[in-house]
Amino acid sequence: MLAWLADWAAAEQPECVWSRLEHIHREIKLRVLETIAHEQRVELAPVLRAWFPHEVRAVREAINHTLQALGQRTLSHPKSPRA
Repeated sequence: MLAWLADWAAAEQPECVWSRLEHIHREIKLRVLETIAHEQRVELAPVLRAWFPHEVRAVREAINHTLQALGQRTLSHPKSPRA
């Protein structure tokens, strides 16, 4: 899964994320996000941003935690207006 994210980031195609990750178990997603934060994979931030609006709350929170660990701006709930 991490290789997919890297491929989409390198190809500048972050929008591909949801069609491939939709059916992946939540625990696997959370572990990949932990790895991204631990390895400081800043280049994956655009893919994380594209992935965020499609996920359930727990994974969105983990994506924001990962973005924050990468020194990136966190995201608001996809249906709420930006402050």
